[in-house]
Amino acid sequence: PALPPPSMPAPSDAAAGGAPYNSDDDASLLEDEVVSLLQSQRYNPDILPRLEAYVAHQVAHETYDADANLAVLKLYQFYPERYQPSTAILILAKAIMALPASDFLCCRYLIPDARQAEAEIPALCRISALLETGQFESAWDLIKGRAPSSASAPDASADDEAASGGAGEVDAAPLLAKVCGFDSAVRGFVAGRLSRACSRVPLGLA
Repeated sequence: PALPPPSMPAPSDAAAGGAPYNSDDDASLLEDEVVSLLQSQRYNPDILPRLEAYVAHQVAHETYDADANLAVLKLYQFYPERYQPSTAILILAKAIMALPASDFLCCRYLIPDARQAEAEIPALCRISALLETGQFESAWDLIKGRAPSSASAPDASADDEAASGGAGEVDAAPLLAKVCGFDSAVRGFVAGRLSRACSRVPLGLA
Protein backbone atom coordinates (compact mmCIF):
# COMPACT_ATOMS: atom_id res chain seq x y z
CA PRO A 1 0.00 0.00 0.00
CA ALA A 2 1.01 3.62 -0.55
CA LEU A 3 2.87 5.27 2.29
CA PRO A 4 1.18 8.18 4.07
CA PRO A 5 2.08 11.69 2.99
CA PRO A 6 5.18 13.07 4.71
CA SER A 7 3.41 16.17 5.99
CA MET A 8 0.77 15.44 8.62
CA PRO A 9 -1.05 17.66 11.11
CA ALA A 10 0.10 17.66 14.71
CA PRO A 11 -1.93 15.50 17.07
CA SER A 12 -4.28 16.95 19.63
CA ASP A 13 -3.19 17.08 23.28
CA ALA A 14 -5.34 14.05 24.06
CA ALA A 15 -3.86 12.11 21.17
CA ALA A 16 -0.41 12.82 22.48
CA GLY A 17 -1.25 10.88 25.62
CA GLY A 18 -3.90 12.44 27.83
CA ALA A 19 -5.41 10.98 30.97
CA PRO A 20 -7.21 7.64 30.64
CA TYR A 21 -10.98 7.56 30.28
CA ASN A 22 -12.81 5.77 33.08
CA SER A 23 -16.43 6.89 33.52
CA ASP A 24 -19.21 6.30 31.01
CA ASP A 25 -19.11 9.97 30.02
CA ASP A 26 -15.35 9.82 29.56
CA ALA A 27 -15.70 6.64 27.48
CA SER A 28 -18.11 8.45 25.20
CA LEU A 29 -15.57 11.25 24.87
CA LEU A 30 -12.92 8.70 23.93
CA GLU A 31 -15.14 7.28 21.19
CA ASP A 32 -15.81 10.77 19.82
CA GLU A 33 -12.11 11.60 19.98
CA VAL A 34 -11.17 8.46 18.04
CA VAL A 35 -13.69 9.25 15.32
CA SER A 36 -12.21 12.75 15.01
CA LEU A 37 -8.63 11.47 14.98
CA LEU A 38 -9.35 8.92 12.28
CA GLN A 39 -11.02 11.54 10.14
CA SER A 40 -8.20 14.06 10.40
CA GLN A 41 -4.99 12.19 11.29
CA ARG A 42 -5.47 8.55 10.36
CA TYR A 43 -1.84 8.10 9.28
CA ASN A 44 -0.21 10.05 12.11
CA PRO A 45 1.59 7.59 14.43
CA ASP A 46 1.24 10.01 17.33
CA ILE A 47 -2.45 9.10 17.65
CA LEU A 48 -1.54 5.50 18.48
CA PRO A 49 -1.67 5.95 22.29
CA ARG A 50 -5.29 7.07 22.06
CA LEU A 51 -6.21 4.30 19.61
CA GLU A 52 -4.53 1.72 21.85
CA ALA A 53 -6.46 3.08 24.83
CA TYR A 54 -9.61 2.69 22.74
CA VAL A 55 -8.78 -0.98 22.08
CA ALA A 56 -8.43 -1.53 25.83
CA HIS A 57 -11.77 0.21 26.31
CA GLN A 58 -13.42 -2.16 23.84
CA VAL A 59 -12.01 -5.17 25.66
CA ALA A 60 -13.25 -3.95 29.04
CA HIS A 61 -16.68 -2.71 27.98
CA GLU A 62 -17.81 -5.21 25.28
CA THR A 63 -17.86 -2.63 22.50
CA TYR A 64 -16.31 -3.03 19.06
CA ASP A 65 -14.94 -0.70 16.40
CA ALA A 66 -13.48 -2.63 13.48
CA ASP A 67 -12.42 0.52 11.61
CA ALA A 68 -10.41 1.87 14.54
CA ASN A 69 -8.78 -1.49 15.17
CA LEU A 70 -7.78 -1.88 11.53
CA ALA A 71 -6.36 1.65 11.64
CA VAL A 72 -4.13 0.61 14.56
CA LEU A 73 -2.77 -2.38 12.65
CA LYS A 74 -2.24 -0.28 9.53
CA LEU A 75 -0.20 2.22 11.55
CA TYR A 76 1.86 -0.66 12.92
CA GLN A 77 2.55 -1.63 9.30
CA PHE A 78 3.74 1.86 8.42
CA TYR A 79 5.66 2.33 11.67
CA PRO A 80 6.86 -1.11 12.84
CA GLU A 81 8.89 0.43 15.65
CA ARG A 82 5.58 1.44 17.27
CA TYR A 83 4.16 -2.09 17.17
CA GLN A 84 2.59 -3.22 20.47
CA PRO A 85 2.04 -7.01 20.49
CA SER A 86 -0.38 -6.87 23.42
CA THR A 87 -2.67 -4.49 21.52
CA ALA A 88 -2.47 -6.50 18.29
CA ILE A 89 -3.43 -9.66 20.19
CA LEU A 90 -6.43 -7.96 21.80
CA ILE A 91 -7.56 -6.75 18.37
CA LEU A 92 -7.45 -10.35 17.09
CA ALA A 93 -9.48 -11.53 20.08
CA LYS A 94 -12.12 -8.87 19.41
CA ALA A 95 -12.18 -9.88 15.75
CA ILE A 96 -13.00 -13.48 16.68
CA MET A 97 -16.01 -12.11 18.55
CA ALA A 98 -17.21 -10.58 15.28
CA LEU A 99 -17.57 -13.95 13.52
CA PRO A 100 -19.02 -14.78 11.01
CA ALA A 101 -17.68 -11.47 9.65
CA SER A 102 -14.24 -11.72 8.04
CA ASP A 103 -12.66 -9.25 10.47
CA PHE A 104 -10.19 -11.78 11.87
CA LEU A 105 -8.64 -12.48 8.48
CA CYS A 106 -8.50 -8.77 7.66
CA CYS A 107 -6.70 -8.07 10.93
CA ARG A 108 -4.36 -11.03 10.69
CA TYR A 109 -3.22 -10.07 7.19
CA LEU A 110 -2.10 -6.68 8.55
CA ILE A 111 0.20 -8.29 11.12
CA PRO A 112 3.73 -8.87 9.75
CA ASP A 113 4.71 -12.47 9.06
CA ALA A 114 7.58 -12.16 11.51
CA ARG A 115 5.03 -11.48 14.26
CA GLN A 116 2.60 -14.26 13.40
CA ALA A 117 4.18 -16.80 15.79
CA GLU A 118 4.36 -14.46 18.79
CA ALA A 119 2.57 -14.97 22.09
CA GLU A 120 -1.11 -15.97 21.77
CA ILE A 121 -1.43 -15.26 18.04
CA PRO A 122 -1.04 -18.92 16.90
CA ALA A 123 -3.64 -20.05 19.46
CA LEU A 124 -6.08 -17.35 18.36
CA CYS A 125 -5.57 -18.34 14.73
CA ARG A 126 -6.28 -21.93 15.66
CA ILE A 127 -9.44 -21.03 17.60
CA SER A 128 -10.72 -18.95 14.69
CA ALA A 129 -10.02 -21.75 12.20
CA LEU A 130 -11.76 -24.35 14.37
CA LEU A 131 -14.84 -22.16 14.84
CA GLU A 132 -15.11 -21.36 11.15
CA THR A 133 -14.84 -25.04 10.20
CA GLY A 134 -17.48 -26.16 12.69
CA GLN A 135 -15.15 -27.85 15.17
CA PHE A 136 -16.86 -26.14 18.06
CA GLU A 137 -15.97 -28.57 20.85
CA SER A 138 -12.26 -28.39 20.07
CA ALA A 139 -12.42 -24.59 19.81
CA TRP A 140 -14.18 -24.36 23.17
CA ASP A 141 -11.57 -26.58 24.79
CA LEU A 142 -8.83 -24.21 23.59
CA ILE A 143 -10.78 -21.17 24.77
CA LYS A 144 -10.95 -22.73 28.22
CA GLY A 145 -7.31 -23.83 28.25
CA ARG A 146 -7.94 -27.54 27.81
CA ALA A 147 -6.37 -29.89 25.30
CA PRO A 148 -8.76 -30.26 22.33
CA SER A 149 -11.11 -33.19 22.87
CA SER A 150 -10.80 -34.22 19.24
CA ALA A 151 -8.04 -33.77 16.68
CA SER A 152 -8.46 -31.11 14.08
CA ALA A 153 -9.63 -32.44 10.78
CA PRO A 154 -6.95 -32.46 8.05
CA ASP A 155 -8.82 -29.76 6.18
CA ALA A 156 -9.54 -27.62 9.26
CA SER A 157 -8.02 -24.72 7.38
CA ALA A 158 -6.33 -25.35 4.09
CA ASP A 159 -4.52 -22.03 4.18
CA ASP A 160 -4.03 -21.77 7.93
CA GLU A 161 -1.25 -23.92 9.32
CA ALA A 162 -1.99 -22.58 12.80
CA ALA A 163 -5.16 -24.70 12.86
CA SER A 164 -3.04 -27.78 13.53
CA GLY A 165 -1.51 -26.29 16.68
CA GLY A 166 2.07 -26.92 17.65
CA ALA A 167 4.54 -27.40 20.45
CA GLY A 168 5.18 -24.26 22.43
CA GLU A 169 1.88 -22.63 21.48
CA VAL A 170 0.99 -20.07 24.15
CA ASP A 171 -2.30 -20.79 25.93
CA ALA A 172 -4.79 -18.05 25.03
CA ALA A 173 -7.28 -18.95 27.79
CA PRO A 174 -5.96 -16.48 30.42
CA LEU A 175 -6.10 -13.65 27.88
CA LEU A 176 -9.58 -14.53 26.61
CA ALA A 177 -10.93 -14.77 30.15
CA LYS A 178 -10.22 -11.04 30.49
CA VAL A 179 -12.03 -10.06 27.25
CA CYS A 180 -15.50 -8.97 28.31
CA GLY A 181 -18.23 -10.90 26.48
CA PHE A 182 -15.92 -13.28 24.61
CA ASP A 183 -17.66 -16.47 25.70
CA SER A 184 -21.10 -15.04 24.94
CA ALA A 185 -20.00 -13.92 21.48
CA VAL A 186 -18.63 -17.38 20.67
CA ARG A 187 -21.80 -19.05 21.96
CA GLY A 188 -23.85 -16.72 19.77
CA PHE A 189 -21.80 -17.59 16.71
CA VAL A 190 -22.07 -21.34 17.40
CA ALA A 191 -25.82 -21.10 18.04
CA GLY A 192 -26.29 -19.26 14.78
CA ARG A 193 -24.35 -21.84 12.81
CA LEU A 194 -26.21 -24.74 14.44
CA SER A 195 -29.61 -23.15 13.92
CA ARG A 196 -28.94 -22.87 10.19
CA ALA A 197 -27.45 -26.33 9.82
CA CYS A 198 -29.51 -28.50 12.20
CA SER A 199 -33.21 -28.96 12.82
CA ARG A 200 -32.53 -30.74 16.13
CA VAL A 201 -29.59 -30.53 18.52
CA PRO A 202 -28.94 -32.97 21.42
CA LEU A 203 -29.56 -31.35 24.80
CA GLY A 204 -25.94 -31.95 25.80
CA LEU A 205 -24.77 -29.55 23.05
CA ALA A 206 -27.19 -26.79 23.95
